[in-house]
Amino acid sequence: MLWQFAKMLSIMSKLLPFAVFGATSLSPVYAAEPIRLKSSSKWAVDYAPDYCRLTRTFGANDAAITLIMDRFGPSDHFRLSLVGAPMRATNKILEAKLRFGSGEQVMVLPFLSGSMGNQPAWIVPSPFYTDTRPIAPTPAAVAAAEAKIDEVFIGAPLREPVILDTGSFGPPFAALRKCTDELLTDWGLDAASHNGMRQYATPINNPATWVTDADYPSGMLKAGQQALVEFRLIIGTDGTVESCHIQQSSNPSFNDTVCAAVKRRATFNSARNSEDAPIRSFYSNRVLFRLTTDKCGSNNNSVQCAKR
Repeated sequence: MLWQFAKMLSIMSKLLPFAVFGATSLSPVYAAEPIRLKSSSKWAVDYAPDYCRLTRTFGANDAAITLIMDRFGPSDHFRLSLVGAPMRATNKILEAKLRFGSGEQVMVLPFLSGSMGNQPAWIVPSPFYTDTRPIAPTPAAVAAAEAKIDEVFIGAPLREPVILDTGSFGPPFAALRKCTDELLTDWGLDAASHNGMRQYATPINNPATWVTDADYPSGMLKAGQQALVEFRLIIGTDGTVESCHIQQSSNPSFNDTVCAAVKRRATFNSARNSEDAPIRSFYSNRVLFRLTTDKCGSNNNSVQCAKR
């Protein structure tokens, strides 16, 4: 069976109103206390042409886990990757129990199991997302929410749960925002007009309908290939999709399919600046092509399912 996931870019921690993407919240029960891993490196920010990456390693040797958070433009979204020997998949159910911040709820989130470099990796497309909030959260609200996240809990499918002792996410995410602000200029957009903007470029139709099960490349389906594809659209002042660009992809064989389908089906209301005037802006999202033997299901119309 094939599962595809596509949702809006803007995401935030539980400190702001949000819905959990393909996930359920629960109170975990474990036989032992989680192993707490202290940091073994400093935070590092990578300024890439299409994204900004925040990285830090916790623990050492075979217990080490590297936390990677990628942002694909100015927003409150990040894509999470967990890299290290502990991330070897221990079962066939590719769902992870994660918690962001002490005292918050544990969430069950789908992920891709793969590798980065020569290390096993989990890639979580969207730990959080905001669903129907076209109004951009204020910078102060975003910063306050980020600062309150002080640790990351990782449970099943790990045999023994761990806690990454991150400290406040406030300072590292402030550095990440500086990086993503520079991306706008590189994309030919006016960075100043995006400061304090009133509304993001907002889809008129459901993003989950842009790439359908029928779009799964037949060769990749037969080969059992999966992919996570991050894409960016430039949206004109009239809401038209001017261009589609792949920002990051785990399998380039899916890239043309994603852009062709999105450009054909996506419709938008334009972004608006602080004076409520339409501005040329961007929209980022992702498609997760995932094969599973589980039963078909849906959540807030975000999931489509088809038998292989």
